[in-house]
Amino acid sequence: MSRTLLVAALVFTVGHCPQLRAAPPAQVDEIIAHFGFFGYETETTEEFLRATHASNLNIAVKDHRGGILFLSFLGASAYAKENPGELTAFANSLNVNATVSRTYVDKDGDLALEAWFPGTYDKARFSLFLEEWHRDTIMQLRERSAEVDKLCD
Repeated sequence: MSRTLLVAALVFTVGHCPQLRAAPPAQVDEIIAHFGFFGYETETTEEFLRATHASNLNIAVKDHRGGILFLSFLGASAYAKENPGELTAFANSLNVNATVSRTYVDKDGDLALEAWFPGTYDKARFSLFLEEWHRDTIMQLRERSAEVDKLCD
């Protein structure tokens, strides 16, 4: 998977996801420090916390229903737009091996990856959650890079 694809994922997220119009999570300073430990750079807006990384998916993080919602997006390729069933099948296959996340094709036909962390930030629980998020998302995407290259921009 190209590094550019990973870096562009959050830029796409911010521009194409109106449901992000919320607020950053509570305990944002602790979450920023935690992301920093894993090599993420962060930026807080009025609507969400943006966490960017050179080799992991970029993540938009916001408060949601008594917890913290993680969101990442990969734009669908022209091939995937012409063959939406293949992108849906790919999303479903990622879900089979997922622990904390879900993957789906959003209303714009792009690949959405999200996970919900219940409650407020707790260092130990958040560490476990973040490890599983990485396994569910970036590890699976790297293992299936040929499909990602075909289906995602």
